[in-house]
Amino acid sequence: MPNEYKAKPVRWLIIMLSTASAFALTIILLIMSERYKSLKTKLNS
Repeated sequence: MPNEYKAKPVRWLIIMLSTASAFALTIILLIMSERYKSLKTKLNS
C-alpha cells in the first residue's frame, strides 16, 4: 500500500514564524534607531 499522505510543511506554522520574526526584527531596529538618536544628541551637547 502506497502512502497517500504527502509530507508537506505546515503552512500556518511557517507563516506564524516568519511574521513573528519580522515583528521582532522591526522592534529591534526601532530600539537601535532610538538609542542611536539619543546617543547622537548626547555627543553633540
